[in-house]
Amino acid sequence: MGVTINEILQSKIFKDYHIIAGKRGIDREAQAVVLFDAPDGYKWSRGKELIISSGYFFKDDIDSFK
Repeated sequence: MGVTINEILQSKIFKDYHIIAGKRGIDREAQAVVLFDAPDGYKWSRGKELIISSGYFFKDDIDSFK
């Protein structure tokens, strides 16, 4: 059992955070939180994770970031 992205964003910790893409998924459930800062981090994703990243691996590839 997890929490929805909407519930996470309503918590004190994320009160000043905003969704910039994927608003239709706001009611999706997250069962884990993972930190990815490797270019191939997506390979370890299993689904239903809230993925947090600094985006460091995009620093030299702005087109992929977009």
